[in-house]
Amino acid sequence: MNINTAKSIRVLLALALTVCWVSLGPPTLAQNDEDARAGRATSIIVNPSPGTPVISPIQPTAFFKVDLSAAASQPSYYSGEPIVLDLTLTNRSGSAVGLSGMILGNIVLTSIQRDGTRVLTVVSESSFGDGFGPELDTSLVKVPKNGTLNTEWRSSHHDDLFGDALLTSQYTANESTGASLFHSLAQAGTYTLTFHYKYKGPTSSFSGTVFKGKTNSVTVTFTVM
Repeated sequence: MNINTAKSIRVLLALALTVCWVSLGPPTLAQNDEDARAGRATSIIVNPSPGTPVISPIQPTAFFKVDLSAAASQPSYYSGEPIVLDLTLTNRSGSAVGLSGMILGNIVLTSIQRDGTRVLTVVSESSFGDGFGPELDTSLVKVPKNGTLNTEWRSSHHDDLFGDALLTSQYTANESTGASLFHSLAQAGTYTLTFHYKYKGPTSSFSGTVFKGKTNSVTVTFTVM
């Protein structure tokens, strides 16, 4: 092999390596972020200047997810019989989180209908002596990874509705007064409710991470005879 031929081969190899680097490129921030969320080993180019790049590992970030499931305790109820909805919060996060078993202030009712029509709702003022926030704060419990928290949503009799009703509330964490909403279940028919869990209270007295995200929405159906 003569000298000119050897020089030509070195030039071609250098060009091939340059094209390969330009085509593939270093891993981008977006690629690394996606890999981190998926739990894959990732790295980022800290010094992309010519020469050997400096590599810094990225640790997968913690994620928080809670699932809500719900069902009526039975498919049908007689008029005047208490209606009970069984709710379960399941911690799908990577570690323990704080959850509240209170219905008031945490369960967000987005729809309630009887035979496809909105039900009658009575609104009244209600109050907590020490404020609603402390009530929420003290209701938090630590639920381990893949653990569950069970609670129930039970109807009660309301004189103005001449039968049972489900109670929801509208509060802010720092208020001592708020609105109580009584949704009528007094009439015969098929009821359909859609709701989710969302904690909006304080976390000052809880030692740990509180799940403050929104869960999935669930739909529950039952019949009043």
